[in-house]
Amino acid sequence: MQYNNIKNTNINVSRVSFGTASLHHLISSKKRRYLLEAIASMGVTHFDTSPYYGYGLSEIDLGVLLRKYRENITVSTKIGLYPPKGATQGVLNVLSRKLLGKFNPNYSKAEVDWSLKRASKSIEVSLKRLNRDYVDFLFLHEPNILLIDKEELMYWAEELKKQGKIRYVGLAGLPKILAPWVESKHPLINILQTRDGANEKSLVDTFQRNGFKPQFTYGYLSDVKKSDLLNGINSIMHDAYTRNSTGSIIVSSKKIERFKELIDEI
Repeated sequence: MQYNNIKNTNINVSRVSFGTASLHHLISSKKRRYLLEAIASMGVTHFDTSPYYGYGLSEIDLGVLLRKYRENITVSTKIGLYPPKGATQGVLNVLSRKLLGKFNPNYSKAEVDWSLKRASKSIEVSLKRLNRDYVDFLFLHEPNILLIDKEELMYWAEELKKQGKIRYVGLAGLPKILAPWVESKHPLINILQTRDGANEKSLVDTFQRNGFKPQFTYGYLSDVKKSDLLNGINSIMHDAYTRNSTGSIIVSSKKIERFKELIDEI
């Protein structure tokens, strides 16, 4: 595994990070935690999570891993998007809500709340789930620039830094959501996490031309047809590593062998 220093920080992370958005698709907690352990043993040092992922399950499972790898792993979590009302952390509840959400989105869609009261509570709960005193990166999750009191949030984030609860704050979301932030050159764009799939590359290229290259990227495999994926995974991952040569690429997988195949392309 190779490692990069994340621009605008003093943090080094693995060239490949593990994303936990779909970790709950593994019903057994034993299997989820075994997967995380195996990923860490491959040299992956950065894990991306959110209280919305698995309605808190991904943070809980990651917290188990962090008891063992506390000093060697960096973590990012998020604020702004939260589990729907009434959601619990049981995996069957999560999966059933996701299924019902296909017919009625209210069952599974995230609650959007940019109040600092909710954010403060969320970071405390996330730290408890993760078994940590701090997170390395705190991202605003799909942040609508029109809904956020930016000055108030920046002051709040600086206070969290002083308290030692976060090291850095940034933005995580689709390029079209981050575009207004980039255009306004807001300080939060110093650390960006965004999708860089086939449909988003042109907008991400615009970010880079303006001097704001995302440090964390994902989505390279999502837009590819399964038939093309089987035949061209080497080319796809080579393109991903070329496009983001100085940061980290977030990859998710339920299968250890599949993940190993992806990182072997570095």
